[in-house]
Amino acid sequence: MTFQNSLEALLGTFLAFYIGCISIGRPDIPFRVVADLRAKALQGTTASWGCPSVFSTSACREYDPKKYK
Repeated sequence: MTFQNSLEALLGTFLAFYIGCISIGRPDIPFRVVADLRAKALQGTTASWGCPSVFSTSACREYDPKKYK
């Protein structure tokens, strides 16, 4: 199964779920599910990414915005 086929299957599933929610009068449910999944996915992203440069050890202690444009 290719990536495009996977996206088409996911889109079809989401549309079926959305249409079902509209039919029961709750079109907000799919968006709440997506927002909840997004919040859970981004929950642990506050950790440090580490040193921005392997070659310059001073880059770990200071940030020079001119170097990173």
